[in-house]
Amino acid sequence: MHALVFPKLTFLLLETLDFNCVMPDSGVLFNLVRGVVERRRAIKAPLTTLRINHCMISAKEAGKLKKVVPDFQWDHDEGEGEGKSEGEGVGEDDDDDEDDYDYEDDYEDISDPGLL
Repeated sequence: MHALVFPKLTFLLLETLDFNCVMPDSGVLFNLVRGVVERRRAIKAPLTTLRINHCMISAKEAGKLKKVVPDFQWDHDEGEGEGKSEGEGVGEDDDDDEDDYDYEDDYEDISDPGLL
């Protein structure tokens, strides 16, 4: 059995990945991630929190990961599939207005002649 990489790791954030991508000598990325999560759980060094954002992963695959990670969060973005145009579905259920806020107005530039 191989030594555990990052034995104290409990939280993992995965973004912008294609879980159907074939990894050399490992098979499909989903199988690799699921295998690592299950192995950590079996040797009592579990991954307790897993976040998956903007990844190409099916609901079925996400459900399998949810069964083995206690705190699992997924943005339900299954990637661009047939009939889904770019950008469609992204942020539709996003209730926070953080992306709409203009942060540029939060500071004063003393080099601005109007402030002197």
